[in-house]
Amino acid sequence: LGDVVEVTFSVPALHRNCTAMCLVQWTREYNPSMPDMIPGMGLKFVKLDSDARAAVEIFIKHREPIFYD
Repeated sequence: LGDVVEVTFSVPALHRNCTAMCLVQWTREYNPSMPDMIPGMGLKFVKLDSDARAAVEIFIKHREPIFYD
């Protein structure tokens, strides 16, 4: 938690790879008692160019959420 990582990813609306600096907000380890709960982490963009930011915003608006509160 709290580490800054560089990630490279693609977004359908942008026809190039994006690289961003991200802050690790949360992590979830594999739990054998809950095998359907996927391990992973939550990242917060701290540095992302404007074209990539616009493409991510479009993607978010049109994608169904994976998790619900």
